[in-house]
Amino acid sequence: MHWFLPFITGMAFLKNKKWVILLSFLAVIPDLDTYFGLHRYLGHNLFILIPFIVLFFVTKNKIWLYALYFLGSHLFMDMSYPGIRLFWPFTDNSFMVHFFVAMKNTTFLPYLDVAWSNNNIFPDVNLPRAMSAYSSLIFLWLAAHVVVFHKKIIKILFGPVA
Repeated sequence: MHWFLPFITGMAFLKNKKWVILLSFLAVIPDLDTYFGLHRYLGHNLFILIPFIVLFFVTKNKIWLYALYFLGSHLFMDMSYPGIRLFWPFTDNSFMVHFFVAMKNTTFLPYLDVAWSNNNIFPDVNLPRAMSAYSSLIFLWLAAHVVVFHKKIIKILFGPVA
C-alpha cells in the first residue's frame, strides 16, 4: 500500500510521469528501519525529509518535491494506530492521527482524533482498530488529492470545461 497508493495518485495527478516512476520507490524507504530494529523510529520521523527540503531550496529543482511527496506519503499513512515517532531522536513520544466518519440520525459526522503518547513501547496492536485507522487515513489521502487536484479530476472525468 505504501508504494501503490502514492504511485497511482502520482501517475494520475503529477505532471512528470518519468519522475513518478523513478522516485516512487522512495515511498517504501522509511520501512528499511525495520532491518535495524528501529521500526517507526529511524525512518519514520520528520528528519528524514530535511535533506530533500534543503536540496529543493538549494537547487530549485522540482524533482525534490516529488521525492518529498513519496516519502511524506509513507509518514502520513503510518500516522494511524499506533503512530510514528515524529520527532525521534529528540523524543520517544509517538504521534497518531485517527480520522473516521460516524453516523448519527442519518447525518455523517467526521471526527479527527490526534494523539501524542509517551509510550516507549508500542502497545499490542488491536487489528480492527488498526485497520480502521489505516483505512481512514487512506480515505483522507484520497480526499486530499480530490481537494488539491479537483480541476484535473473534473478534466479527466468529463473532458475540458468550456
